[in-house]
Amino acid sequence: MSLGDIAKFRTTKKTVERMAMGVRAIISGRGGGLLLGGVYPFWWAPPEVDLARNDTIPWTDLSAPYIADPMAIADYVFPFHGAWAEWWVILSSSNRVKRYDEVPSTFTDLTPLLFAWGGVWMDAADGPNFWIFVGGLAHPFFPTREIQTITHDMLTVNNLAAGSGFATNNPISCVAYAPELGYFMVCSSTGELRAYDGVNWTAKGNFGAYPYDIEWNGSYFLIVGGFPTRVCTHDGTVLTDLTVASGFANTVIAAKWNGTYFLVGGADGLLKTFDGVNWTTIRDYTVVHPAGSVIYTIAWDGNLWYIGGGDNAPAPGNPFLETYDGVNFTDILADSGFTTAVARLDAHFP
Repeated sequence: MSLGDIAKFRTTKKTVERMAMGVRAIISGRGGGLLLGGVYPFWWAPPEVDLARNDTIPWTDLSAPYIADPMAIADYVFPFHGAWAEWWVILSSSNRVKRYDEVPSTFTDLTPLLFAWGGVWMDAADGPNFWIFVGGLAHPFFPTREIQTITHDMLTVNNLAAGSGFATNNPISCVAYAPELGYFMVCSSTGELRAYDGVNWTAKGNFGAYPYDIEWNGSYFLIVGGFPTRVCTHDGTVLTDLTVASGFANTVIAAKWNGTYFLVGGADGLLKTFDGVNWTTIRDYTVVHPAGSVIYTIAWDGNLWYIGGGDNAPAPGNPFLETYDGVNFTDILADSGFTTAVARLDAHFP
């Protein structure tokens, strides 16, 4: 799930984007890796930094170091861990991009290295040689799209938006890298899909809806979204619509692969699939968490699944955050300290 997509998905996309302007995020840890997560309040709430890591109890607060090292305004943040770079990227509502290294715990501001622009970063992905950041501004008359890359040595930055070949100038909502194919699949908020291999752009069809998340499993991408509800696979050549097979009736927001199967969630609860064709309902969140039933984010840390979400009304977020070991669910919301809906989780492990 991307930075621009964190709201109740029974509203219009315009409302979703407005409500996204209030994310807070944390960095937490367990075992040999770190789990990253985020929460958001009402869209009209002022932006606020809330960073922590839970390799100690209570969790170690990183909000002050984030703001001071180097200096940053208070804003909401959205973290990603690199698959090759071995450092975190933290995107913010102020268009700031920071690098976070776990040992020693330090922040490095990458913003001065990037091309200046106006809009919101929505997603990021790491490849063998560089990070790619995507986003834009969903303006009714003057929409913008943004695609920038920075190499792992932080020496080379490229602005790819102008030469990407997208048919419209709408924001880019999500992106994922496929090592087996050797390219990033970049998804426009209009549904247009294009592949980028570091040099060339190639058209890959149209998702037919607003893509909220994209995940690669070694054989195909799973792309999920809404407006209208959509679940598709893309093997690099063929885009296959699996919306009916999945059983989802409402917007699908998050998908994650753990090496064996996908967990996929949204407004209808949590479903499991090994092949994209056969689906099993794992948990109906409208029953378990009726006040805040929307799954916004799913992560896998090598041992446990983490599922987070909530709602936007009537209370600010009605959050839930829990782990899933394949059999049992464990509520960890109290440990996290979250008071509003959990918007994103990410993890890495040895």
